[in-house]
Amino acid sequence: GLDAVQLFAGLLDDAIRLLRKPSQEEGNTEDFLYIAHSAIELGGGRDDTAGILLYAVRDAAEQLIKSDPGQFTRVLELLQQKRWSSFERLRLHLCRVFLEWGGLEVAEQTFENPEILNRASFQHEAVLLLKEAFSRLSAATQQRLLEWIDRGWSEASIRRWLEFCGQPVTDDAIGELSDIWKRDHYAVLEGQLPEAYQQKLDELVAKMGAARKLEKPKGISGGAFGALSPKAPEEFDQMSVAETFEFLAAWIPGISLFEATAEGAGQKLTASVLGRLDEFVAAAGEFRRLDPTYVRSFFNAVTGAL
Repeated sequence: GLDAVQLFAGLLDDAIRLLRKPSQEEGNTEDFLYIAHSAIELGGGRDDTAGILLYAVRDAAEQLIKSDPGQFTRVLELLQQKRWSSFERLRLHLCRVFLEWGGLEVAEQTFENPEILNRASFQHEAVLLLKEAFSRLSAATQQRLLEWIDRGWSEASIRRWLEFCGQPVTDDAIGELSDIWKRDHYAVLEGQLPEAYQQKLDELVAKMGAARKLEKPKGISGGAFGALSPKAPEEFDQMSVAETFEFLAAWIPGISLFEATAEGAGQKLTASVLGRLDEFVAAAGEFRRLDPTYVRSFFNAVTGAL
């Protein structure tokens, strides 16, 4: 019943809190579980405690709502009281699964602010919900979403992204990224778009090639917007092992698609570890104080060296 959902949700909340560094505590809601557990609906694949509890909350909530649809609102209210981003992912998932039992009303509220589609940790579940619910949203919400896509990124945001990636900030580069972003977001609604917007999508595909699937779980997809790292591989190489640990312990990852993330840092860290494997193995105990993402990067490097 609801007690089981509450129990597992409380345990998940505790597990996430224990995984966080003190520097990540105040005011931060991102828990980064989406990196290892990129699709709520797909289930496990890893045996870490937080992941097991994440799917336990999902299963308990689904079983309760299926047996008593009247509990849908109470379950969502319970999840909404929790701080971490994984609980919002669970809410988005449940809204899609139980669209007929209250999920549509919550989707209507959710997409009043379309920016949720741009947050890396929410994107998978939010895009799946939008694909399922769009045709049944109010005309005003549909139009708000379409106008948001049509506006695209602000030029200032694209400039910052290019500068961060070390790419030339030119009118052509800005225009290309803007078109890619619009193409990918319009493609979420392919088959449901009004004729004028479908024509825009068709023109962008003809110009830029096939769209990426934004609902594709993170860690699997590639394309123009890979995970960003705060440092290039050669910068990690120039740091001592001790300096690397200190940097990763102090640095606070971003949470949006346009910021450096733990996933991006971990990818670059793997290459650095491979180049100095003996040194990192000797100091392996230091990984215990870092985000689990970096621990996975270390083991990936070790495995790759075998």
